[in-house]
Formats: sequence, C-alpha cells, structure tokens
Amino acid sequence: MRRLASALALTGSALACEALIGADFDDVVAKPTDSGSSCDSRRPALPPDIEGGGSTAFLVVLHDVDLGDGEATDGTPRYLEVGYDVDATCTNRGDAPRCGPAAWTEGDPTDGPQGQDNGVGKLLFLQEQLFGLSVVSSSVVNTNIAGGGFPPLAVVSVEGYNGFSEDDVVTVRWYVPIAAKLDPTGEFVPKLDGTDAWPLASQASVQGTGSASTAMALEAKEAYVNGRTLVARFDSAPIPLANVYFDGRDVVLTAKIVFDPATQTTLLSDGLVAGHSPADSLLEVIPRITAEFLGVPLCTDDPSYTNTKKFICSGADVATGAHTKGAPCDGTSFGIAFESSGVSLGAVGSLPEPKAKCPAATDPAADTCTE
Repeated sequence: MRRLASALALTGSALACEALIGADFDDVVAKPTDSGSSCDSRRPALPPDIEGGGSTAFLVVLHDVDLGDGEATDGTPRYLEVGYDVDATCTNRGDAPRCGPAAWTEGDPTDGPQGQDNGVGKLLFLQEQLFGLSVVSSSVVNTNIAGGGFPPLAVVSVEGYNGFSEDDVVTVRWYVPIAAKLDPTGEFVPKLDGTDAWPLASQASVQGTGSASTAMALEAKEAYVNGRTLVARFDSAPIPLANVYFDGRDVVLTAKIVFDPATQTTLLSDGLVAGHSPADSLLEVIPRITAEFLGVPLCTDDPSYTNTKKFICSGADVATGAHTKGAPCDGTSFGIAFESSGVSLGAVGSLPEPKAKCPAATDPAADTCTE
C-alpha cells in the first residue's frame, strides 16, 4: 500500500484524491519526541518510518500570526499555549529549571503546562502592564502585514512531497520577506488570496555578503511529513517583529498540510514557528523597535533604558549551546502561531534600514543580559 501511495504521488494527485473522497491514505498518529521531561512535553512529531518522495510542490506566505501576547479562552495568558518545549524541560512544571533569568531581572522561567517555552510572547503579554502601552502586539502586526507596512513571518516553499500523510524527506526553504511597501517594483496592498508576488530580502542584506539580486533562501536541515503535519528544522532564520528582524536559532516550523479542491491549492494551516534567540541579541533590537514605533531609538544613556533592559532580560528562559552551567539563561524562547495563503516569489530588495540608530558608545548591542 505504501509503495502504491508513493507511486501515485508522483502524479501530483494524492492530496486531491484524499480531499475529494474524504479518505486519509496511510494516516498515522504523529508521535512526539521523547524529551525525557516529567510532563506531557509538547514537541514536534518524529519522522515517519517509511520511504517517501514525490513531485508535489507549493509555496505559501505565513501571516495571521499569534505571538502569544493575548489571553486564551479560559483567561490564561496565550504564551503558555503558543510554543513548543524548546529546552526539553518542563520548567517548574515538574522539572527544576536548567537555568533562569539573572536574579536582578526578577524574571520567572516557568513553562506552559506542556513545557511550552515562549519568553518573547510573555514579554509582549506583560508590556502594557509594565509600561502602560502595548507597542508590539499580534493585532498591530497583523493589521500592518495586511496593509503592506510590515513583512509577514516568512515565505515558505515545499518541494519533493509525495502528497500523502507520510513522507520521510521533503525539501523546505524559508525566504525572508520584506514589507509590501518596500517592493522594489512598487508598493502594493497585499490581497493574501494566492495572487500576491511577495518581495524578498537579498542575500547581501541578510548576510552582509552574497548577491544583492538573489533572494535569501534558507534550506531546512531536516524536513518531513508525519500525520499530514509538516516538520522543518532550520539552524537559524531571521524572525520579523514589525520591520525589525531578530536572530532565530534552532527554529522549527510545523503545520498541517491542507488541500482545497475548489481552488486546487495546497496550504499550511494551524502552524507554529518556535525556537530561541540569544538574549543579548534582543537588546540589540531595542533601538530599532523604539525608532520604528516611537520615532527615536532607546539608547543606554536614556533614563528609561535600565527598566527596559531589566524587562527584556527577564524573558531569558533557555540555555543555548554556548551557555555556562550555573550562569543565568542566555537565550529567550519564542513561539509564533500562523496561517498561510498561496503566493509567488516577487522582486528582490533589501532589508529596511533603521529609522534611527544609537551612537556606538550607547548602543545596546554592546550590553548583555547575563551580568
């Protein structure tokens, strides 16, 4: 049966067949990773135990994001739900913390009920409570993505998929998008209906080297489908937050693969991007975020910088590969839920320049969360 499924997939008709007759060929229950945690750790599915391969390919733009800054239906913070158990530890949910924020931050690294790690989401949830305003939120980001002012989360291509519920190897690429208003061929208002050609950041603007005319494309180091759920892992990926991008590490993307027979399109739904960022690198984006929203960069000599630094560093909740045992956490986790629309690759441009910068002597880029 599995050999027949793989053969049929070469025609590119597998998803259509399943959708039309309501069947679920060779479906399996997606198995979670054995994390060793004491709670029911939320982790992506393991690779399936079959050999796949096919010719189905599709391209989507990830939008309609949920950063974990809102409240769940039961009134609990969403950041406790939106995310994966990034550090394989159910921190303060049965497992002792592997590390914690520096004591001076008064941060709390407690995970969600299934070990969900989302330090960035927690910071966004608390910002209004601590500062009296919500500068960055899911609603603000989504409104501006739809209006063309902010970039979507990513543009993602899937290739070499057999079209069925299991495929042990597929090719997934992450393209770094820029805002529609920055399209080199002319700004536009996105339709998010499959007709947009999305502008992409160049290699040169993302890496500082490479071609200025070639789109930055990050290929997953591992990608597969299990239980009709795509799992793709990347060593790193730039994560947009408004028109500012922070450094995502050990990034995992998961989503259900869905096929719409009416439009003959394949999309990703109920998606999640999770990983961590060096805590110090989040300090680097402070001036850019404040310049984007408030018009001026927040530098280390500003009277409000100390409280802002304490707030940002309080989100540190995971240990990176460079972490020293016994030291404060040096990474901040994130989890971002998303939906998708069809898209095509657009023109290649550059990442936006900061609206304003701090002088080198007062740039938070030289600061740290671990001291």
